[in-house]
Amino acid sequence: MRPLVMDFREDPIARSIDDQYMFGPSIMVSPITSPSTTEREVYLPRGLWYNFWTGEMLAGGKWIMCEAPLDRIPLHVRAGSIIPMNPPEISRASEKPEWIELRIYGGLNGRFDLYNDDGETYSYEDGDYSVIPIEWRERDQTLVIGKHFGKQRIQSLMIRIVWVERGRGSDIDAAEPDQEIVYRGDEIRIKRNRGENQ
Repeated sequence: MRPLVMDFREDPIARSIDDQYMFGPSIMVSPITSPSTTEREVYLPRGLWYNFWTGEMLAGGKWIMCEAPLDRIPLHVRAGSIIPMNPPEISRASEKPEWIELRIYGGLNGRFDLYNDDGETYSYEDGDYSVIPIEWRERDQTLVIGKHFGKQRIQSLMIRIVWVERGRGSDIDAAEPDQEIVYRGDEIRIKRNRGENQ
C-alpha cells in the first residue's frame, strides 16, 4: 500500500489526495471514509483505467463519481495490468491451486512475474521456487507466458485467461474464462484476436 504521490509525482492533484492509495503497482483503492455513503468522487490519475467491478475502461486525468454500495469498495485497475487470481477456496499460501486465473487489462503493454514457493519454509533461499514471466503485448494482442525459471518444477498448471472489458469486471467470477491452457513450464503465446496457441 502506498500513497498516489509515489506513482504519480508529476500529477499535482494526485500529490494532494490522502484518501486514495495504490495496492501494488496496478490497483487503486478509494475507501469509503464516512457512514451511510453510497457513492464517492474518485480521482483517476492520467492514463487509462478499468473499473474493477464493471470492466469499463476510463480515461484518467479527471474526477469521476463512483457507486459505493456497502459490499463494494471503489477499485480501479491500470491499463496494461496482469492480475493473477487464485480459486476462492484457497486460503493458505501452502495450498497449491488446481488452476489460476490471469485477468488481462489491455490498452497498454504489461508485464508480471508469477512467483511460487512452498509457502512454509526458507527453501526459496536455496532456489527452491519458480517464476513464470508473463507479458501482454498490446500491439499484436499477444499474451506471452514465458519459460519458467527456478529449481521448483512445474508439472502441469491450468491457466484460465480472462480478457477484461466493459461488462466483464469482477462479475466474471461466475462466468467461463475466455481461454484455458495447460502450462508445463515452456513458453506459450496466446493471440487474443484469433484464440490461437503456439
